[in-house]
Amino acid sequence: MGNSPMAFILAGGFGTRLRSVLNDIPKPMAEAGGKPFLEHLLLWLKGQGVSEVVLLTHYLSEKIENYFSNGETLGMNIQYIREHEPLGTGGAVKAAISTLEFKNPFLLLNGDSFIDFEVGPFLANFSEKDGGIVLSKQRNTDRYGAVNLNSQGILQGFEEKRVGLGAGVINAGVYYLQPEWFTHTPNGRLSLEMDVIPLWIHQGMKIQGHIVDGVFLDIGLPESYRQFIEYMSNRRGL
Repeated sequence: MGNSPMAFILAGGFGTRLRSVLNDIPKPMAEAGGKPFLEHLLLWLKGQGVSEVVLLTHYLSEKIENYFSNGETLGMNIQYIREHEPLGTGGAVKAAISTLEFKNPFLLLNGDSFIDFEVGPFLANFSEKDGGIVLSKQRNTDRYGAVNLNSQGILQGFEEKRVGLGAGVINAGVYYLQPEWFTHTPNGRLSLEMDVIPLWIHQGMKIQGHIVDGVFLDIGLPESYRQFIEYMSNRRGL
């Protein structure tokens, strides 16, 4: 693995809003360009020098595990931590770190969104004991919610989605985090954005914002899923 951190990918979502276009498959397995979204994401990570991955699964997890197995066919090493009950994004990561007794800083990615950027400069953007979050400039942040930074570029919090937010930066769903931070969070079902990160900010943990210009895509809604399919049809892969 060299100096590249391990990547945890949140891949446990139900994909409720995609039921009209998905047929009994987990949301990260939605197909585009002949491959599941998650495979595009994994191959992109491999291209960035990250080959050690932990997939955090829940809904129809066996379909993900059966498809990717141990990752050998992709030239990667894939492990799985399966939630037996939904724990939310924050709770799932905390449970995985506890199960693996994981001690090193790691990347965390959403399994239903993609941002095209260079991982190396992102990792060089902050000190070893701090964290980072990748952000995307958007003309309209209404659908995603905006991100607030201070004058030093340190994350101050998230504004919930609402009409009228206007232009700004959004959370692109990629983090660099310290595992020991999760010892400061309660157990149970937790949202990373709404519960865990606000607690960390209050406790003085520093998460450096890293704004990138690369294309941001997600498959959260049927229309955005179609946009991703169109994007993939215009290039050979991520």
